[in-house]
Amino acid sequence: MLVYTVLVMLVLSLPAPFHGADKVLGYGLALAALWYFGGLMWRLKKGTAGVKPIEDLVAPPPDR
Repeated sequence: MLVYTVLVMLVLSLPAPFHGADKVLGYGLALAALWYFGGLMWRLKKGTAGVKPIEDLVAPPPDR
């Protein structure tokens, strides 16, 4: 799916009639990089983003 998305982005930005799309693509990539390095990496290190470990989702067995 990622390869298909990259292919579509290249097809819509490389031909001469679509050179205005290069700016939009560049702004989108800059915004995505800003989010990834500025927000997401910080949240992943804190442990507030991403998938929770299975140990956190399973209740401990009751004591008998």
